[in-house]
Amino acid sequence: MKSFLSIFAIFFAIMPLQGQILSGKVSATDGNPIAYATIYIHETSSGVITDGNGVFQSHLSPGTYTVEARFLGYETQIQKVEVTASGANVKFILAEKIQPLQEVTVRPSKEDPAYDVMRHAIARAPYHLYQVESYTCDNYLKGSAKIDHLPALVKMMIKDQKLKSMVGHLFVLESHNEITYRAPSGYVQRVLAYKSSIPKEIEPKGGIRAVTSNIYSPKFGDCVSPLSPQAFQYYRFRLAEIYPSGKYQINKVMVTPKLRNAALYSGYIYIVDGDWSVFALDLSVTEAGSTEYDKINYQELQPGVFLPITYSINTNIGTMGITGFARFYSSIKYKSIRVSTSAKQPATKVQTVTEPNLRSKNQQKAEAEMARLSAKEKFTTADALRMARLSTQMLEPADGNKKRKNLEIRDTSMVKMQVDSLANLRDSAYWESVRKVPLLADEIRSFQRVDSIPVSKSLKATENGLEYTLDDSMRKGNLLKGGRLSLGDSLYFRYSGLVRGVVKEYNFVDGWWLGQRLSLSMPFTKTSRLTLIPWAYYVTGRKTVNWNTEAKLNYLPLSNGLFSISGGSSSTDMQGDKGTGRDLNAYTSFTAGNNVIRFYKSNSVKIANSIDIANGFILALGAGYENRMLLANSTTFHLWGKEPRPNVPDDIYAASFPQHTATTAWVGQTYTPFMHYRIVKGKKLYTGSDYPTFNALYQTAFRMSNKSEQSDYKRVVFGINQTVKLDIWSVLKYSVSAGSFLSDQRLYAPDYYYFRTSPLYVTYNSFDNSFVLLPNYSFSTGKWAEVHLSWQSDYLLLKRLPFMQRYIFNEALHLKCLYENGSSRPYYEAGYTIGLMDLMRGGIFTSFRGKEFQRAGIRISVPLSALMLGR
Repeated sequence: MKSFLSIFAIFFAIMPLQGQILSGKVSATDGNPIAYATIYIHETSSGVITDGNGVFQSHLSPGTYTVEARFLGYETQIQKVEVTASGANVKFILAEKIQPLQEVTVRPSKEDPAYDVMRHAIARAPYHLYQVESYTCDNYLKGSAKIDHLPALVKMMIKDQKLKSMVGHLFVLESHNEITYRAPSGYVQRVLAYKSSIPKEIEPKGGIRAVTSNIYSPKFGDCVSPLSPQAFQYYRFRLAEIYPSGKYQINKVMVTPKLRNAALYSGYIYIVDGDWSVFALDLSVTEAGSTEYDKINYQELQPGVFLPITYSINTNIGTMGITGFARFYSSIKYKSIRVSTSAKQPATKVQTVTEPNLRSKNQQKAEAEMARLSAKEKFTTADALRMARLSTQMLEPADGNKKRKNLEIRDTSMVKMQVDSLANLRDSAYWESVRKVPLLADEIRSFQRVDSIPVSKSLKATENGLEYTLDDSMRKGNLLKGGRLSLGDSLYFRYSGLVRGVVKEYNFVDGWWLGQRLSLSMPFTKTSRLTLIPWAYYVTGRKTVNWNTEAKLNYLPLSNGLFSISGGSSSTDMQGDKGTGRDLNAYTSFTAGNNVIRFYKSNSVKIANSIDIANGFILALGAGYENRMLLANSTTFHLWGKEPRPNVPDDIYAASFPQHTATTAWVGQTYTPFMHYRIVKGKKLYTGSDYPTFNALYQTAFRMSNKSEQSDYKRVVFGINQTVKLDIWSVLKYSVSAGSFLSDQRLYAPDYYYFRTSPLYVTYNSFDNSFVLLPNYSFSTGKWAEVHLSWQSDYLLLKRLPFMQRYIFNEALHLKCLYENGSSRPYYEAGYTIGLMDLMRGGIFTSFRGKEFQRAGIRISVPLSALMLGR
């Protein structure tokens, strides 16, 4: 049966198409085919895009049709075509456009005329965004992808043999969709038919999303739209050409990013003069060596209503030595269009109203102001932005404004995917009726190759698009690697594995840690979940067992309730979670004898609870009991380097550390105003806020008996932090905290307030909230205040150089200050770093005590590693 279908498909690909098929080809006068030309069939309001050979096809009923062929840079051609019961074939030969630039007015300021065009277009972008209230269209999309080369290093990093075998093979997808749009950015994409030979591991979903983006929105795809109110901040414009198209004059405007960035387009935008609609787009964007080329053609479907009818999205892949391509072609046929009755072009003068005006006084005032601005002889950028803002306020639906103000983000995407139950079961007859370009021979072979693989296929909608699965095998954890094992519908068991889990750590106090960490998660009630986490490790140096058992109860998921109780006996860092990562200390200790952590033995039990008492307001309570004892090195084995330091190098620790107990209690709060959130599987997940986060913590240690060696103190800490987005490539991060010991009747080394430090060249601490060159185990027992300021930008110093803008990294400047009670001079740090966002950063820092220079040093921060290693 499959062989028959394959022969049937090849027959249709190589023979002249018969039946009610309009087919054709678009060529230039020199005979070369014109790829990605737009064919518009007026009677059906449908657009068709030619393939790489200039060929197209469309299934039509018998009749006479007005068929228009156009391609940017060529003269448009229109033909009347008679489609009979046996179909029709038409050829278009387009001549290159030879059109001199129309006379334009050059202003005394020598400003390019394109800026006046773009001001009018940006001012009216909200009108065009809301001009069409809704529409429904059919969309045929065809895509292909191929990886031509993988570097040897990348091959070594890829463990999946299936991915390696994809090199050199062409992969193809076809999709037939019904798209329903509602202004300004709501899309429902119903997948009627879908087939693909592209495995999900490399399937590019951007081609599907491109059809559900609007150039009049501030963001087009993942980039800043040239019609965004911020466009003048990021783009330069030049009027390249003015040419006639039917009854309109078209302004061809060159778009150039002021800086090379993956969030900015370059290319051309075509604007209808006077109406200020988009007539066509020819844009490209480059990221990490790969360039995407987007060509979109618009058509006037109703008077003054221009909508996209064809898309071509081509990507040349060139990232990290990987070469290949991905191409998408999309043709659209509009079934219904509903134009908004409330959206009107800003008038050039105030209209005299002779009938009842249903608009409010504010709306009438806004209309009058827009008319005044529109009638100005000198239309400035400020005028354009004000008109755009007024237009948005007038046209935005009430539910849209309410949705923006609502803190709950109900939709993870403005595009809703729905999949027809027959989507991946359509036969060749169905595909022939919707296909706009014939399959090429290599594309047919690609589908044949997939059809010959005996695997189950599934198609489902996901947050990011469609997932088409060719391999239904489930990767499970095994005894060597560890992982999660499902013991039922909602019962999970996890362990660390025999390879990575048995040997956890090495330090000179404990020796080697040999053991295992387990986890068992199960439902507790309908809305709560209980997780048990025991671990135990035999330590070869002290010849004892470090162990801990923790029980976590997640409850009231809409309030993020978390109750935990734990107890155990183990070596513990004196500065808690503010010190060096234990695995980093293990590496430097074993290899070079550089032990930077100071340990003590902790026999402890702790109980804690946290819950949201209001949106963005988290309350945490806890109490604990701890028996502490100072430890000494039990081994000194290391590969090379100097002799390890004693576990207590400074007399202040020894003098302050007899065996003692600490009974503590604490209450803390974290509050972020107007915190946005999503509800995912019944659980509330915070997503961020434009406001700062305030936190406060009160902690006390009190005596439980008459024994002398007990901690006794009261401490309070206040803080505020925020990340402020300055523009699309710059953020300002600040963190300020201050605290004081209200009483210090009896303090021991673990009770001090420690500052985050980075004694090693590599640290898990972020540069945004830690000190880099401050001595290890710096602490305060009185009053203190610390400030951290980071300005992070894609274009700070090095990235301002044009030849450096091709590389993916950003830069940051850091300023830090520490004030300690009793110190006459504040401590300062300043640094410059480069890195890949917050995944990895490296740079140079200097430190000062007052005006006195202290030291300089280099550090590398890898916060992601701390997260991956479960620190």
